[in-house]
Amino acid sequence: AAATTDDNCTDMAMILTTQMPVVGTILSGDDVTQTVTLTADDGNGNTETCQFVVTLNDETNPSITCPNNQIISVDDTCDTPLEDYTDAADVEDNCTAGTMILVTQVPAPNTNLSGPGTTQTVTLTADDSNGNTAQCSFVLSLQDTSEPSITCPGDQIVTVDAACEITLLDYTNQVTVSNDCAATSTVTLSQLPMATTVLTGHNFTQTVVITADDGNGNTRQCSFTVTLKDDQIATVTCPADQILTVDASCEISLPDFRNMATVVDNCTNAADFIITQNAPAGTVLTGDNTSQTVTLTFDDTNGNVTTCDFQITLNDVSKPEITCPTNQN
Repeated sequence: AAATTDDNCTDMAMILTTQMPVVGTILSGDDVTQTVTLTADDGNGNTETCQFVVTLNDETNPSITCPNNQIISVDDTCDTPLEDYTDAADVEDNCTAGTMILVTQVPAPNTNLSGPGTTQTVTLTADDSNGNTAQCSFVLSLQDTSEPSITCPGDQIVTVDAACEITLLDYTNQVTVSNDCAATSTVTLSQLPMATTVLTGHNFTQTVVITADDGNGNTRQCSFTVTLKDDQIATVTCPADQILTVDASCEISLPDFRNMATVVDNCTNAADFIITQNAPAGTVLTGDNTSQTVTLTFDDTNGNVTTCDFQITLNDVSKPEITCPTNQN
C-alpha cells in the first residue's frame, strides 16, 4: 500500500515524499528484512518520517534432475545394497546454493534389493530449507550376471556294437550344476551333439559340450570326450582239413592258406585284416600220413585277435618202382 500524507498548509499533492532505500534497490535472500523509511517534506522546512519493514519470502521450488534409469547387477546371493544416489542428482535453486540444498532418498541408501528382474523406483527429494521441495525419480532394474557352475563327467570310453556304432547317451543327468542366484532346478541343460546321435568307428573321438543356462542370460559350458572302442572278436572260418599228396621225394611245400579263410567283423573290412599262418607257407613236410596243425591268426588292427586251425595230412599215392632181372635160360 502507498503512504498517505496530509499537511495544514501544503496541498497533499505538493508534499514531497522520499524513500530510503530508494526504489530499485535490490534486496536478496529468504527471510531477509529491510526497514524502509519514508520522509514527507511540506516545502516549508517541515519534515516527518515513518517506517515499515519489508520481509522477503522464497516460494520457488528448487529444481532437481535424477540420474537415468539404471541396470545394476546382483551379487552371488542375488542381492545388492542400494547405493546413495543423492550426490548424483543435479539440483538448483533461486535462493539456496546447490551445496546447501538437502537431497534425501527413498528407499534409503543400503536398503537391500533382491532378485533378478526386480525393479525399484528411487525417489530423490530436494529441500531448499525455505519450505520449498521438488522431487524426481528413476528406476533400477536388477540383473543377474553370475554364471552358473557346471562340472561334466570325465572322458568316456564306450564299446561299439555289432555295427561298429554307438548311440550317444544323454549325459545332462551326469553333470553337477549349481547357481548362486537362482535355484538349481531353474537351470536348463543342453547337450551337443544331442543324445541319440549315432557315432561310428573304432578310436573315433567326439567332444561333447554341455551348456548350463540359468534363465537370466548367463551360461557356462563344460566338455568331455567320448572315445569309441571295438572289443569284438571277428568271426573266422578256416579251410577244412586237407589231405595233400607228397611228391616224388615224399615231401610237400606247405601252401599259403590265408586266402582260403573267411573273416567277418563289425568294424574292420576283411581286406584290412592282418592274417598270419603257422606253420608258414613254404614249410616242407615229409612222410606218408604225417599230420600238421596249421593255425591262422586274424588281427583286426583294433587290438582284437582270434585264431582257427585245421589239419594237414600227407598221403603217398606213388607206386614203388621195380625192375625185374632179364629172362633167364
